[in-house]
Amino acid sequence: MAHQIERLNGKESFAFTGDRELVWHGLGESVSDAVTAQEMLVAANLDWQVELAPVYNREHSGMGSSSADNNGKQLVDDLQFVERWIPNWKHYNILEYYDTLGVVGSTFQAVQNYELAEVLSKVSATPTSDLKWTTAGSLRGGRDVFFVAELPNDGFAIDGDQEDQIDSYLVAHDNKIGQHSLRIFQTSVRPVCMNTLVASFGKATQSLTIRHSGDMQQKIKQVHGALAKESARWGRYRTWIGSLAQVDIDLNRFGDIVNDMWKVDLLDIDVEDSKLSARQATNLTKTRADLIDNYAGERGQTLYHAFQAGTEYLQHGSGNNPKNLRSADSNFASVLTGDTNKKMWKYADVIDRYAVTSGLASFHELAKV
Repeated sequence: MAHQIERLNGKESFAFTGDRELVWHGLGESVSDAVTAQEMLVAANLDWQVELAPVYNREHSGMGSSSADNNGKQLVDDLQFVERWIPNWKHYNILEYYDTLGVVGSTFQAVQNYELAEVLSKVSATPTSDLKWTTAGSLRGGRDVFFVAELPNDGFAIDGDQEDQIDSYLVAHDNKIGQHSLRIFQTSVRPVCMNTLVASFGKATQSLTIRHSGDMQQKIKQVHGALAKESARWGRYRTWIGSLAQVDIDLNRFGDIVNDMWKVDLLDIDVEDSKLSARQATNLTKTRADLIDNYAGERGQTLYHAFQAGTEYLQHGSGNNPKNLRSADSNFASVLTGDTNKKMWKYADVIDRYAVTSGLASFHELAKV
């Protein structure tokens, strides 16, 4: 299943506000704009919990050091199972169900889904946030869980154009088997296409990571204060984005940006080149059309539009390599779990270098202020 949305207990683990045709594959449950954290959790099929269970040598022979428990079984001391408890199981007349999500180290501490939702809920207690739930779901068989909430008062329009509105969203993402730290970050989305503009532009706006070890309850309590302390960075991000819209560039300049990022000259490359396979030639032609069409839109050709075109392509196109177009189905999962995240960071740095050569302040310098 390319979209990676989990189907559990007879329904998709995904909930959203807004029009079904605008969201991920048209799957999941639609909820009202006034939904609460608990209602979003239930609608997204996330009302389950994780538990840590011992690993015995019988299951993992030879793994790690071992010791005997009270029943004489040989425990693997440095490993634990992460098990999911699902109440109200609907199959085979079973009232509850357990499945194993993975194996983690002995110091791993789990975070429950309701705790993840509470992190964002507490943000709504601040006078300026006015948080609204928008999306929640589970990916990769329950291993990745996320909640997304809009911060309406932090949105802004590019150069006063309400049709080019940049909204502010707060995202909480947890990997249940320790492949990634718990992450909370502020990002921006273009609602016209439900496309993350700078997904996990964490170091530049607001981003927190929490390792699954130690006193997780205390760490989670500290998140709200840390996000509030970093709120000024979002204002600097708005300044930087706005300044990009003031720099006009032509198609050749955009071609230079693409070449810097992907090391492919999309404007001049000969798709009939005998060194390219038929599939590569087809993909290059489509890639060129995707990038140029996104760039040369109705609202002009500026450094901002170049930034926008590249980030859209990274999620909906073949972001890793224009010669090998990939499916667009795994966009959001890739944003959350790393691949697209890294590419978007790299592209932001490319745009920032062109911004500096155009006389603008570097975002990295703004972030230090």
